[in-house]
Order: sequence, then C-alpha cells, then structure tokens
Amino acid sequence: MGIMKKYKRAFTLTEVLIAIAIVGVLAAIILPMVITKYQTQAFEGINSREKIALQTAVTSLVITENKAKFSDTMMYVPAEPDDYSNSAGKFMKKYLRIARDCGSVKNGTSECFASQYYEYSENDKKKFTPNLSGYCAQLKNGVSVCLKPQVGGVPAEIIMDLNGPKGPNILGRDLRMIQQLESITNRTASKATDNAVFAENQPAITPDDSIGYCASQNDRSDDCCEYRAGRNQITTPSHPCCQNPNYKNHTKCTTKVTIDVNYYPTSFSSGVSAYLMSGGTSNQITPKGTKLPGGLPGIRVKCQDGTLGPTMSLSKLQGSLEQTSGNTYFSGTLANATCVHPNEQIIWNMSGGTNITTLNGVEYKIIKH
Repeated sequence: MGIMKKYKRAFTLTEVLIAIAIVGVLAAIILPMVITKYQTQAFEGINSREKIALQTAVTSLVITENKAKFSDTMMYVPAEPDDYSNSAGKFMKKYLRIARDCGSVKNGTSECFASQYYEYSENDKKKFTPNLSGYCAQLKNGVSVCLKPQVGGVPAEIIMDLNGPKGPNILGRDLRMIQQLESITNRTASKATDNAVFAENQPAITPDDSIGYCASQNDRSDDCCEYRAGRNQITTPSHPCCQNPNYKNHTKCTTKVTIDVNYYPTSFSSGVSAYLMSGGTSNQITPKGTKLPGGLPGIRVKCQDGTLGPTMSLSKLQGSLEQTSGNTYFSGTLANATCVHPNEQIIWNMSGGTNITTLNGVEYKIIKH
C-alpha cells in the first residue's frame, strides 16, 4: 500500500498581491489623516507655549527693566510707529533667542515667513496672502514671529509661523495670524523710588476700576484713556476720552462706519461666482483700522427681483478688509440673471436686508463699487 502525502494549502501569489494592495490602499487613506491630526496637535502645543512665553516676558518687563510703569518700557508706544526697531525689535533682540533678524515689516511681507500661504475655504485650497506687521525674526527653535508693541490701550500682537518658512504654510495650522497678548495698563509705583518698582513678593496695587489711573471721571489725558481703553471702559461716543485726539478713532468713539467693498461677480457655465475682488486698497473701511463687532450679521447678495443670494460671514468680510490681495468668495453661487452686475445689491444678512444697520448706537453702511 502506497504512502499518501498530505499537502497543506498555501496562498497563491495572486492572493498575496491582492492582500498587499488592500493594505496599501488602506494605508494611503488612513496615514494622511493620522499625520495631519498629529501635526495639528503638535502645532497647537507650539503655539500655546510660544504665546505664554511671550506674554510672560512682556508682562514682567516692568520688573526686568526696573521701570516705574509699563509705558516706560520698550514694549509700549503711544501711537502706531512706521518702524518697530526701537520697540518690539529692541525687545526681541534682548530677550528672545533669535536665529535670523528680519527687521520691521515692509509692504506686509517678511523674509522670515514663506513667500506663499494657503487656506482651506469650503473644502477648497486657495491662496492666502497674510498682511504681516510689526518686527519679525526667526527664533532658534524654528518659529517665525512678528511682534507689535502695545499701542496705547491696544495690546501687543503676535503673528507666528510655527515652523518658519517651510511647509505646510496653511492658515490655521502652522500660520497663526494676529493673536493679542493681554493689555497691560499703567500702574504707578508710588511706594518706590522714582526709578524702581515693587519687589515681586510685595502685594500689587489694586486701583479703583471706576477711576483707576485717572484724576477724575472727566480726565481725558493719554494715561487715563489708556487705562480706560484697556478695561473696555470707553463705551460710547460721549465718553471724555473720545475728545482726546489720540483716541478719537477708538471703535467706541465712532458713530458711523463705512465699508467700501469691491464686489465682482463673474459668469461661468453653472452660474455666477460672487466675490470681493482683492482686499486692502480695493476693500476699505472708514475710520481706517476699525474692527467690526461680533454682533454684525455678515453680508449677503440681493438680486434685482428680491431673490436672496449667497452670504459671507463677518469674519471673512473683516479678513477681506485687512488683506492686501486675493479674492474672498461668498458661499454658494448665483443662478439668477438679475444678479449680474450692476443689478444686484450687497446688504447686511438680517431681516429686512438693507445696506445700513445700527449696532450699539453705531451706524454701519455698506457701499458697493
């Protein structure tokens, strides 16, 4: 009787190749998401650490420099300067570990930042042109920073590329636009000598928030108005500080704001693309530099026949007013022929839909090019 050999069934080459292909497809789908999530978490940690470190350095500057008050330090200027070398630049060179000094920003750009950035808007990757300001440098840890000193009652501001000019160069990931540090108000060291301050282990002076660093309720001096602006006490145009020339353009001192937008719809096969055509010089706000308050509803297109078209959020409108180039798109397209320029209107996205609305006693008016 012959001996029968038993053979175990093995995988064929085709089956092995199919299995490898499936694993490869899954890896191609999953790995980018894992890497992106990890990278985002890493960037968040870097952003938080750098912001805390800068805030600590600025806050302690009075003690570090042995000054009587914060307005005596290099990180305070009474009005917006053309050059930041003697304020933020001096601070960065003295207290930060700088690998590359890029100087004060010129024309909204800096060599410490990438030449091109992008943003994801409505699932589309689009070019984004940051409008940099302040004094810029790349630190030895690779982070690029543009720093502005505190201007009057407006807190110091930072713009950061968390890994310098190298990629991904995407807004909200490695590129972090304007972040304000805490506002620091003047506080007189009355129990110290003229050129000294309290030691760190001494209790802080707690000013009366109703008057604080002011001689009276009607005081409109620079120091008093700085104190009140930092505590959001300038709330209406009738406030005494609105009579101070250095504070007349304060948001709360303004009764009328005009937003001049360069709206430009373009026809294509599936409808009409609606956008604000290049920011900066094309889209303007008066008084210049006004920040739109959160209570405003954003803007919308209204066709000649009354049909309401796509919308744009308040944050995107503010961004268009601040950037120097690039188009800011409305959400959705216009399929209605009556919305082709110049038969449409730009209105506030609210009940009744007009180009003028009032919030907290201030009139906001949209003018369309």
